[in-house]
Amino acid sequence: MASAAASPGPARRAIPGLRLVGWVLVWAALGWFYAWTPAAFRQPWLTEQPVGFYHELADGFLAGHLYLPRTPDPRLVALPDPYDPAANAPYRVNDVSYHAGRYYFYPSAVPALLLFVPVRALTGLHLSETVACWLFCLAGFAGGLAFLREFRRRCFPDGSRFVLLGAVLALALCQGYYLVLRVDSYNHVPIACAFAWLMLALWLVLRALAAADGSRARLGWTAAASLAYAIAIACRPNYVAGAGVLLVPWLAEWRAAHWRISRRLFAHVAVLGLPLGAVAAAMLAYNFARFDSPWEFGMRLQLGAWDQRAMAGPGLANVPANAWNYLLGPGAYHPTFPFVTAPSWTALGVIPHVPVVLFALLLPWLLCSPRLQVPARVALLLPFAAAAGNLAFLLLFPSGNPEVVRTSANARYLLDFLPATVLLAGCGVVAADGLAHPGRVRRSLLRGVLAASLLVSIAAALSLDFSRYPTEAYRPLARLLGRPFWWWERLRGIGYGPVALQVQLPLDRTGAYEPLLSIGRGPEGELLYLFYESRESLRLGLVDTASVGPQSESIAVDYAVPHRFEIHLGSLYPPSAHPLLAGLSDAQIAAVKHRLQVWLDGRVVFTAPAYFPSIAGGQVAFGQTDILRGYATERFSGRIIRAERLPVLPPPAGEIGSPAYGPLRVRLEFPAGRAGVTEPLVATGIHQAGDLLYVTYRADGAIRLGLDHWGRPGFVGDWFKPAPRADHVLEFSSGALYPPANHAWFAHRSLAERATLKERVRISFDGQTIADVALTAFDSSPEDVVLGRNAIGASTAVYAFTGRMLDRERLPPPGPRR
Repeated sequence: MASAAASPGPARRAIPGLRLVGWVLVWAALGWFYAWTPAAFRQPWLTEQPVGFYHELADGFLAGHLYLPRTPDPRLVALPDPYDPAANAPYRVNDVSYHAGRYYFYPSAVPALLLFVPVRALTGLHLSETVACWLFCLAGFAGGLAFLREFRRRCFPDGSRFVLLGAVLALALCQGYYLVLRVDSYNHVPIACAFAWLMLALWLVLRALAAADGSRARLGWTAAASLAYAIAIACRPNYVAGAGVLLVPWLAEWRAAHWRISRRLFAHVAVLGLPLGAVAAAMLAYNFARFDSPWEFGMRLQLGAWDQRAMAGPGLANVPANAWNYLLGPGAYHPTFPFVTAPSWTALGVIPHVPVVLFALLLPWLLCSPRLQVPARVALLLPFAAAAGNLAFLLLFPSGNPEVVRTSANARYLLDFLPATVLLAGCGVVAADGLAHPGRVRRSLLRGVLAASLLVSIAAALSLDFSRYPTEAYRPLARLLGRPFWWWERLRGIGYGPVALQVQLPLDRTGAYEPLLSIGRGPEGELLYLFYESRESLRLGLVDTASVGPQSESIAVDYAVPHRFEIHLGSLYPPSAHPLLAGLSDAQIAAVKHRLQVWLDGRVVFTAPAYFPSIAGGQVAFGQTDILRGYATERFSGRIIRAERLPVLPPPAGEIGSPAYGPLRVRLEFPAGRAGVTEPLVATGIHQAGDLLYVTYRADGAIRLGLDHWGRPGFVGDWFKPAPRADHVLEFSSGALYPPANHAWFAHRSLAERATLKERVRISFDGQTIADVALTAFDSSPEDVVLGRNAIGASTAVYAFTGRMLDRERLPPPGPRR
C-alpha cells in the first residue's frame, strides 16, 4: 500500500520500537480508565457463585449439556401454552428461552467458550461479566488502534500528530464503551465480544491489502480476517449485513490478475469461505441441538412480558423511528456535569452526542479527490462497509412489542455500528488533513472543527459514563466542569436556595386547593399547595408529577393578617455537584436535597423526608402553576406581598444523620383495587445500578414480593394471602443496605460474615420468611434508600406505592461472631 500523499516530505527519524511502546502505553492507560469505578461499585474479577446467565451457561457446558442448570417450575411445564405471558407470569424466568422442558440461553455462546468456560475450568471460579466486557472493549480498541496506525503509516506517514491524537481520543472515548462497561448485564457481553472481533477483522483485511499481490501472506491475512469476522457474526448475527468487507482482498487479487479467473483466485475464495462456512455450520448445529431447528436462534422462544413468537420480521416501516433514535434522538440536558443523560434504555442520537462522526461525511469528497491514491480509498471503504451494513440492519429491525416499545433502537446496539463509524471518521480526518496544503486556512479550519467536535463528544461520553454512579463519586470533576455554566447562570440571574414568601391568605376559600409554589415546567415537577381546611386552619401538601406526596397536619392560622412562609425544598437547591454547594459535605448535601421543611411565622409546621429530582432552580413560580392542575387552581387567590430567595446555608447539625446501615423494617398498609399492578416498596442505588423490592397484587387478595436487580436475574416469590389485618410488617435485608465490603464498618467481621450480609437477600412478611437466597445487590448510599417510590426507574413496577408507609426503622445487623 503506497503513500497517498502526492509528494511526501522528508522522512522523520524514529527510535526503533519507541512508537510501539507509546501505542502500548496509550492502550494500557485506556485499560485503566475503562476499569475505573468508585469504591462502592467495585466489580470482582472472579466470583464463587454463578450470578449471571453466562456463568450458568458455562456450568452447563462443563456438565456436558447445552441447557441452563436450572429446573423450570413444574407449573410452567404443565401450562397448555408455556409462552403465554399472562399464564406464565408467576412461574417464568425472564429473558431465557424455553423449549421442551428446559431453559436455554439464547445469546451467543462464543463468549462462554472463549472466556467463561476456560476460567471456570482452570480456577473453579466464575469470571465477572463486567470484566469480560472490559477485556473485549480493550481488545476492540486495540484492533481499531492498529487499523488507524496502519492506515496513517502506509498512507500518510508525515501527517499531523495533533490530528492523529484527535482520532485516537475519538476511538478511545467516543465509541460507546460506557454502554457495556458501566451497566452489569449479560446482554452486553456478546455485543462487546462482537465489537472486538469486528475491529480485529478490519485490521486483518487492511493487512491483507498491504501484502503483495499473489502472495501467500495475502492468503493468510485473508483467512484470518474471514475467521475473525465469522466469529463476530457468531456473536451478533446481524453483523452478516457488513460481511462484504471480506470481499475486498479477493477483489484486489482479481484486479491484480487483470480480472481473469485463475487458480489463485479460487484459493482466495476457499480461504474466504471455509472459516465463514465452518462457523455458520457450527451455529446451525448448535441451534438444532437446542431447539430441533437450525434456523431457530431462541429469540422467539424467550419468556417475558410479551409473546416473542408474534414478533414481526425486519421491514421498512421500522426505519423512521429507529433512524431518529440512532441518529438524532435527544437526551436529557443539564447545566452541570453530567451535561447529558439518557432518559431511558432508548438510544441517544449519535450526531448530536458524538458529532465527531460527522467527519465520516468526508468520505464522498475524499473518494472524488484525484490526489487520494487507490490504497487509501480502499482502506476508507472498509469501516464504511461494516458500519453501513450493521446500521442498515438495525434500522430495519422491529420492536418485540410495538404497542409497548415503539422502536428497537436500544442504546447498547450503538456498539454494533458506532465504533466502525468513529474509525471511519478518524481515518477520514487524517486523510483530509494529509491532503490539505500546509499553512492553508482549510487545514486550520479542519483542525479547529475537529477540536470542537471532540470536546462535545468527549463531554457527552464522560457524562453518560459517570452518570451511572452517585454524584459523590465524581463531584470534584463535576464542579470543575460546571463552573463556567455557573458563571453563566449568575449573569442570567438564575438563583438557587430556599424561598421566603410574605403572603396575605384569602378569606372564605374553605375547601379549596390553591398553589403556593411550583417547580418545573415539563415531565418533572413539584407543587406545594394550600388546602383551606376551615376558617381557622389550613394544611400544606406536596405533590409531584407522579401524583404522590405528603400532607401536613392541621395548622392553626389567622386569615386576617399576613404570614411569612419559609420553604426548604430539595428541588430549590442546585444539583448536588453544583459549585454553589462546594462548601457542604456529602452528609449536608444529602440533608438539604432529601427533605421538605416549611416554616410559618418562625415555627416549623411541615417537615417530611422526600426524594426530589434535580430540577433547575430557575423554574420556580410563586402563587401559580402550569402543572398538576388536578391538585390546585391555576392561581393563588390571596396576595403574595414579597418573594425572595434565601442563601444556601448548611443545615442545622441536628438534621444531619449519620449513615444508617442494616436491615430495614417497614410497617405498611396495602391499597385496595390494585389487582394486576406491581408497585415499589424499597428502592436502593441509582438508575441503571440499583435494586427494587416490589409487590404485585392479585384479584383474590393474594400478593407476591420480588426483587429487581438492574440488568441481572432477580428474585420472584410465590403468591400468598396476607392475614386479614389493617397493617403489616415487612423486614428486608440485602447487600445494598450495608456499606461497601471494604468499609471500616466491616472491620470486625470476617470475610465469610461480610459475604453473608452483602451477598444474600432476606425478606420476611409478618414474621414469615418469604426469601433467603444468594443474590448480590448494587451498593447504595443510605440517602438513596427510598421507600414507596421507584426512584431508580426500574421497568418492573409503576412509579409509586399507593398504600401507606406507616413506619420505618433500621434494625441492628447480626452481631460479629467472636
